[in-house]
Amino acid sequence: MKSTLDEQKVNVRVKLAALWTAFMFLYIYVDYFHLYMPGTLEDMMAGRVFEFDISQGFLIAALVSVSIPALMIFLSVGLSAKISRLTNMI
Repeated sequence: MKSTLDEQKVNVRVKLAALWTAFMFLYIYVDYFHLYMPGTLEDMMAGRVFEFDISQGFLIAALVSVSIPALMIFLSVGLSAKISRLTNMI
């Protein structure tokens, strides 16, 4: 007799997508709560983030650093198993 609490086998692709999603939430969490640090908004208004000047290069780097995990959520599930494995290792 099976119990309703029996373990279900979860596809590896779904696990990878869940890990990438958790990473994105962590990313957002850190960025959001950093805004509450004193002087952060003033620095941003003055054109600085952390120690970096806000420039086109900085914005492209920020876009790439957020886009890769966001795309990997889909790619982990949408690609074939062989290609998905390779992209996740890279």
